[in-house]
Amino acid sequence: MELFQKNLNFAFEYQPHPNSSRILNRHPLPGEPAEYENDAAAPSHRTYAVIALVPNLSNTGWVLIIEGLTLAGTQAAVETLFYQLVSNAGRGPKGLGPYAVSFVFAVGVVFCTIPLNALFMRKPLNGSAPVPAHRYRSARPIWHLWAIIGGAILNFVASHAALIGPAVSYAIGQGATMISAIWGVFVWKEFADAPKASRKLLPYMFICFIMGLGAIAMAPLLGKH
Repeated sequence: MELFQKNLNFAFEYQPHPNSSRILNRHPLPGEPAEYENDAAAPSHRTYAVIALVPNLSNTGWVLIIEGLTLAGTQAAVETLFYQLVSNAGRGPKGLGPYAVSFVFAVGVVFCTIPLNALFMRKPLNGSAPVPAHRYRSARPIWHLWAIIGGAILNFVASHAALIGPAVSYAIGQGATMISAIWGVFVWKEFADAPKASRKLLPYMFICFIMGLGAIAMAPLLGKH
């Protein structure tokens, strides 16, 4: 990242603590802030990321930079590009078909997931004790089943992105997020110690989430009329 800072209008300024790092806007337009910082104290935990396409060091090609101030920011930036990149893979006379995209996507997941899981189990990001491999194998089968379902949803979205369009693709893809929410609420019971008022809002959260995804998925159909 440091090698390309000079070519970026939005440059990173790193600090030892992630919440102290920021993105500097070198040439702010009217109404734009000169810097962007994490807002860890706000309920939204707002964060930022940079997506940039810049020339490589030898000016013979291009480099796509995707980086956030936090892991959440980086993930948001990746998901922003996910549909467009996968959709482009199936376009043109030499574009990949749905099954080829599904295979390439699955291979990429395998080569990313196995080493990264091993790394984060050895060195958890929250600083807790390392997780031995037998803990993974001893997990309840239903937990692994939910993980497979979430992966299957994402694989379907990746392989059919060019066919079903961005709205439906996004709605289906966020089904994996819904599974994560169900997992956190009912399996890990992350809201068990939350205030009673917060727990009362959980049903409305699920209802609004599903209604929102449905509205996004139906938008292209309604727009034709």
